[in-house]
Amino acid sequence: MKREAFYRVGSIYFNQKGFKGTSLDEIASSLDVTKGAFYYHIKNKEELLYQCFNRTLDVENLLLNKAGLVQATGLKKMELSLRYLFNVQFSEEGPLIRYRALPSLDEEHRKDILKATKANNKILGTYIAEGFEDGTLRKIDVDIAQNVLSGAVEASPELAEWMTDSEISSSGPELSATYFHLFINGLARRSNN
Repeated sequence: MKREAFYRVGSIYFNQKGFKGTSLDEIASSLDVTKGAFYYHIKNKEELLYQCFNRTLDVENLLLNKAGLVQATGLKKMELSLRYLFNVQFSEEGPLIRYRALPSLDEEHRKDILKATKANNKILGTYIAEGFEDGTLRKIDVDIAQNVLSGAVEASPELAEWMTDSEISSSGPELSATYFHLFINGLARRSNN
């Protein structure tokens, strides 16, 4: 079994049950592996959480950079970034770990994660700044905008609490368009500005 499976399933449990409520034995059982096999790969719960964060940051970085490869406006790159990050939450690659679990990491790991998070946020901020330059976004505070948008991505898995799995799957990519409509239209430059 690949470590990726441990991190993906770990993310599911940490997101649903929190750090204290998550049991490594329960995760091992859900993966149908022995405790010995599980503990061979994962030292302890804090280490699993740290690796779940690293996996999330790697996926985020990949998707943010994928959006940047598109020859498009800053607004379009920002929108693609958000939609990629949203859609991965509901794909077989998801979910991404929720940042509310961050305080459960030890100080050294927390600093590492915050540093990498800042680097990913900077990529999104670059697309927002490009939108200012190309005129597709209104000039607003980049830091506030990227934090609001990151918060929207962070909250997106909560859709599963009020939508059925079939509603989410049948909506496909349109769900992410609908979800971010308010944010995109709230940031887009208006013709009379």
